Amino acid sequence: MAKVTSEETTIRKQTVADVLPNSMGGSDVLVMGPTLSDKDEIAFEILADSWVAGREPFVITATDTDAQFRERFESFVPDGHRADERYVIDCTEQTPSSQSSCSVNSPVDLTGIAVCLSKGYDQYGGGGRRVLLDTISTLLIYSNMERVYRFISKLNSRASELGDSTVQLLDSDAIDSEDRNTLFQLFPIVVEVRDESDTTLFRVRGDTETGWYEFQRQQGDSQ
Repeated sequence: MAKVTSEETTIRKQTVADVLPNSMGGSDVLVMGPTLSDKDEIAFEILADSWVAGREPFVITATDTDAQFRERFESFVPDGHRADERYVIDCTEQTPSSQSSCSVNSPVDLTGIAVCLSKGYDQYGGGGRRVLLDTISTLLIYSNMERVYRFISKLNSRASELGDSTVQLLDSDAIDSEDRNTLFQLFPIVVEVRDESDTTLFRVRGDTETGWYEFQRQQGDSQ
């Protein structure tokens, strides 16, 4: 895997797949960056790889409605698939828009989210899919760190038991360093994102740490 050292003055363009460790496999990934950064694009690219394994992704959206998320995610859907080919747990108090979605009254209802996740697995099974949580930061607005930590720990364990893994978003500027380091314990891989001069930069932290790369979308992504 190519690595950028601190001595290099030119930051090269790379896709996320080219930089993430080959051993990532079923590892849970935390994608972290400032509130207005384009970290969701990094997360969506990882999520879209779920189709490569032959499984439609699961989505827990605590920020946007099902329809709003579908619109944001549309351009990342691989050729031959549709954005509605994923199971969505909508925590925005909206009525489910399709049979492939489940509604939770509020992001505070972590038990309701877990119930919806179980329904999704009962209907679609597991094995090789990605489960997106968008975002941890929204959950923290409604619940304390201890409760959210337990929820994420159980979410990751549940996904792992069924052969799946998660990709989760976090606003780095909306959480203090102590709580951020606490969450890091739940993720073997952290993708850190920042925006600089209208460019999205990212690096990978974990067993293997990289320098900063300029994010380049995969050529197969729709534009």
